[in-house]
Amino acid sequence: MILPAVGRHETRTVLSSWFVEGAFYRIPKRLFTDRDLKTMTNGSKILYGLLLDRVDLSARNRWIDEANRIFIIYPREEICDHMGCAPKTATKLVVELEDRGLAERRIQGLGKPAVLYVKNFASRGQDSNYEICENCGEKYRKTNNHMKYCPDCRSEVRRRKKRQYEADRRAKKRV
Repeated sequence: MILPAVGRHETRTVLSSWFVEGAFYRIPKRLFTDRDLKTMTNGSKILYGLLLDRVDLSARNRWIDEANRIFIIYPREEICDHMGCAPKTATKLVVELEDRGLAERRIQGLGKPAVLYVKNFASRGQDSNYEICENCGEKYRKTNNHMKYCPDCRSEVRRRKKRQYEADRRAKKRV
């Protein structure tokens, strides 16, 4: 289905029949254009597309909980396999989606994989678990009571505090 070369440069065009028959993951454009979402890592954006695909399958299989919400079961090992990443990275990607309010994870325990609820953009910001970051003033989803900073600022603030701690320690040694 490749068209012949034109001139000096080879040109390849996707034919419409291939496009219709192919299987694709959908990644919402808003992840790349929304001011709050475009700072997400590309890995988490791709994972969100994979999760949306799984939601479609869960809806067809009627995987609905007692609160009438569609859920998916996507073990970390499968995420690693599909994303080509380490288990720690897969966990970070899911946590990033949780922090942005795009997913919710319910841990089942006993070695069972977590149940995931994929959220749409309309539900972002309507949760009482949202706070304002003390560092940059952005709105973020608070996942525990100790969080004071958005995901983008958290590592920056940690590094700053560590540098300050080390400087204070050096100053004490000189005295």
